[in-house]
Amino acid sequence: MRTVPRRRTQPALPSLHSIPHRTRHAHAANPDLASTAALRDTLPRVRLADLEPGEFAARFERPRLPCVIIDAADSWPCPPGHPLWSAAGLAAALGSTRLKVGTDDDGRGVRLAYDDFTDYAADPGHGRADDSPLYVFDGGFADSETDSAPSSASDGGEGDQASRRRRRRRRRRRLPRRSGPGAAIAAAYAVPPPFVEDLLAAAGPRRRPPHRWLVVGPPRSGSGLHVDPLATAAWNTLLAGRKRWALFPPGAPASVVAPREAGLGREAADWFASVYPRARAPGWSGPPVLDCVQGPGETVFVPGGWWHAVVNLPSVEGGGGGRSGEGSGAWPDLAIAVTQNFVSSSNFARVWPAAAVGRPRMAAAWLRGLDRAGRADLVAAAAALTGAGLERGSGSSSSSSSSSSSSSEEDEGGGRAMQE
Repeated sequence: MRTVPRRRTQPALPSLHSIPHRTRHAHAANPDLASTAALRDTLPRVRLADLEPGEFAARFERPRLPCVIIDAADSWPCPPGHPLWSAAGLAAALGSTRLKVGTDDDGRGVRLAYDDFTDYAADPGHGRADDSPLYVFDGGFADSETDSAPSSASDGGEGDQASRRRRRRRRRRRLPRRSGPGAAIAAAYAVPPPFVEDLLAAAGPRRRPPHRWLVVGPPRSGSGLHVDPLATAAWNTLLAGRKRWALFPPGAPASVVAPREAGLGREAADWFASVYPRARAPGWSGPPVLDCVQGPGETVFVPGGWWHAVVNLPSVEGGGGGRSGEGSGAWPDLAIAVTQNFVSSSNFARVWPAAAVGRPRMAAAWLRGLDRAGRADLVAAAAALTGAGLERGSGSSSSSSSSSSSSSEEDEGGGRAMQE
């Protein structure tokens, strides 16, 4: 999630012309970022139609092995290729709805109207030139009108504003649900069958961290290398465009795979331009990197604890990411995806210790909810895991980025959210 500098006297980014540039690394001119010709895609690809019940969990979830599902979205109400999953289709659904596109220097969320975002993405002096363009990573797209179109462009900050943010979120959750601009998007997809178990729902809407996002971005936008918080697993379905993934297994040393160095930014384009070449060079001291090029209709499964970086690519190899077509009716080249983080019976034993340490109030509410739901087995497992020592699970909960987390969104709910 990109950090957007802003002056104290400018409380928001109201228009395209207010967005600062970042071009000092000239990533837009780096052909290696957009080319996949030399990549060896090593993630296994599976069809759900070919798997027996429980086979996905046995082969991938429980052993924590990433993979790509090629048919998870085939039966969605709006499958890949549907007009909704395009820059123009989202414009019809979202219009001037303000969506989260980054964070400012103080960790506060910055929102931009979707119409302005598409102008930014296709502008030669902005989205097509920025080293790491802004991109939509919005966790409130399916909420009520009030949630999805706040009057302020800022979500609030840390420190002195933390309690104010929590109160505002509680007030919003008590509002009656209405059909907001993102309602059509929420109704257009369905959780793939292997991931329908949703244990964190038992924590209740006031305590549950954000768990689903609409992700839209031009080439070079994306998420820098990170591990999703609380050891949660994730699935990411691409509906338009292409994405490049790089993954490292749990336990990979952060000092090697995600070094903090002077001049090295934390954005996806920075990581792929500077650190990824080291992982492919002789003498690399870290674990082997796994590459994946995701196409429309493919769903990437990322088990908890896996490091991953994601950068959006031009829809066509060698494309420049500008507008498709000519004239005022043309639209920018955007990668469009939906993604969710989840907890199931297969990864509960890893998530619970991380939650109990990192989010104790949420964990307490979660445990009460599981008890009310009749999950005595998980309540007993939580007690055993807590007694065995919480530190065992805390190491996998590394967060990635910013405020809502991740989105890195810290979350948006009061804790840390996730990145792609």
